[in-house]
Amino acid sequence: MRIVLVLSALGMDILFGELPNSLHPVAVMGRFIGALSRKKPRGNAPRFVYGLFIVVSGACLFGAAAALLVRLLQGAPAVAAAAATAFMLKQTFALRSL
Repeated sequence: MRIVLVLSALGMDILFGELPNSLHPVAVMGRFIGALSRKKPRGNAPRFVYGLFIVVSGACLFGAAAALLVRLLQGAPAVAAAAATAFMLKQTFALRSL
């Protein structure tokens, strides 16, 4: 089943390419990190702690969003869940951009 998901995700990437930057999860993460980075404090120690905060909050926020989507797919028909999972997997790599 996993190989089918990976091949489906690769097929989606070849056929449809990337989402526009306004919707792509990696671009959204970049904007999130950029917005927080612009508010960084002065001094090395506070900047280190703030950088750690950015990393942890970003991982938790976007990890929770992915976990929620996976949870919502549990009740979906198998074909719909597989297609949605392949679409989510496809966002984790790019053959042409990023």
